[in-house]
Amino acid sequence: MTHQPSKPPSLDAIIDEGHPPIENVENVEANPIEFNIFNKFNCTPPPERIHPIPEDSVIALVRDIGRDFSEAPDSFTIAPFLALIGGATTPRCYLDFAGKKYANLYQFVVGPPGVRKSTAFKITERIGTQALNSDAFHSGNASDSAAFAKWEKQPHRIQLESEGNTIVTSWKGSYSGREIAARCLKLYDAESWSQTFRHQADKDGEGEERHIEIASLSLAIGATPGVCRFDGVDAKNGLRRRFGYYASDHAARVIDWPRPLDDNDLDGVVRQLGKIAELEGEWTLDDKAKRLWSDIQKRNRSDREEIHGDASEEAEIRQAELSEAPSRILKLSSIFQVSRWSMGSAKNAFVVTEEMLELADLHQAACLEASVAVDAIANRSAIAEKAEYILATIRAEAASARDCDRWTIIGDTINATRSEITRRFAPNGSRGNLTTHRLHNLVMPIVIRQAKGTAERTENGGTVYRIPMEPQP
Repeated sequence: MTHQPSKPPSLDAIIDEGHPPIENVENVEANPIEFNIFNKFNCTPPPERIHPIPEDSVIALVRDIGRDFSEAPDSFTIAPFLALIGGATTPRCYLDFAGKKYANLYQFVVGPPGVRKSTAFKITERIGTQALNSDAFHSGNASDSAAFAKWEKQPHRIQLESEGNTIVTSWKGSYSGREIAARCLKLYDAESWSQTFRHQADKDGEGEERHIEIASLSLAIGATPGVCRFDGVDAKNGLRRRFGYYASDHAARVIDWPRPLDDNDLDGVVRQLGKIAELEGEWTLDDKAKRLWSDIQKRNRSDREEIHGDASEEAEIRQAELSEAPSRILKLSSIFQVSRWSMGSAKNAFVVTEEMLELADLHQAACLEASVAVDAIANRSAIAEKAEYILATIRAEAASARDCDRWTIIGDTINATRSEITRRFAPNGSRGNLTTHRLHNLVMPIVIRQAKGTAERTENGGTVYRIPMEPQP
């Protein structure tokens, strides 16, 4: 099996000024005029750039239901359902990976108002409330002590928040909000939780300490691009590394008169989720999956080393996300395996196959790319200005007899390798104001768009930028 490395950030993950990340699905054709992360060169995106899932699974069944009832992109329906499955298996199912690792997930669905985040979440909410006990769920914000009281009754919770702007904003505004944001880090990692209640003091005046051995949360949030980066939240980097991102700026289809979502439509999914929730055991990788896992780990270390020493905020976030990526890949592959088993497509719910691990790797790569694209929104003005300067400089030097030996010109096209662009505009690598990471992953895609050029992969895995010369008047 040929496995394509899927590291972020990549040229396929960046957006230009004024265009949020767009997910393309079967129902939506690539717009030949509008530029977006999948359509930079006016082409239909390859399937792996969409968050892939096993087609013979209960996840695909939920996605298809979503296509009938919601105008939201497929990933908006998939993301919360993956969190639901992960939460339903915790803590009875686990991986033995430096201790027990559970499949609970943190998912972030990002889009402007009107992209039908709420309707996509509603499908998962209906399935969850029918298949699981009501005490499995948590909603809204609470103080740390109030949350402890809830988790004490049920230590493993699922939270689905389609309108998450208020919640995320509160994490940076008040002491209790910051406390809850920090708690979310520990709930993702399924750590123990102790709480001292001063109003229940013992005879010596000491507060009563209560303890939960393991507490976890599986969380899906839907919000607008303005809050999804956790700017101003003390635990920003810790949260960013734990969340998988799913982003789009428009609805995927038009449903003029949607019919009500009937319980009969969900009966099959409810039964499958009920079966999954009763599972108990340890996930392992089959032999082929173990070899692939070794390759994934090597690639991940190499990707992290590439941006080691880069002091920029973007690089710091990427380092954090890459650090958590292997963990999310394991969680996703386990969820994919049980989602196929519940439909009878896999014989064993607990032996993760190479195919499911590879699919999880591609799915996580799409999450990381969406995260990069979301960051690009915040930086688009500065990126666009830098791109204009670089494009003008390249064209001016190519047109100058004195500097024409700097660039290779074939016909009316300037051909520049990644190394040549780096030497010209980021000679100090990660130490300069314009880092290599920022140059190639944020700025050059915009240069290509502005020039109406192309970025092509070479046989040895490099990149050649093909930039048309300045049109003559």
